[in-house]
Amino acid sequence: MVVRPFAIKIDEQSGTVVSSQDYPNSQSYGHILLSMFTVTRAGNYTATGILVNGNKTIASVNFVVN
Repeated sequence: MVVRPFAIKIDEQSGTVVSSQDYPNSQSYGHILLSMFTVTRAGNYTATGILVNGNKTIASVNFVVN
């Protein structure tokens, strides 16, 4: 298995970074699971997985907190 450090960044729709967390590597089967984070208000957000080396986007998903 290749160890590839990545970060998950959560932004508000306005572009404000709400959370950013680095991880040493993905799950052994290659998946990334975002299981817990804190936002302080309702709104539209985007969670983005980014490879730390090379700053390449892995995946991105939009979600709404009511």
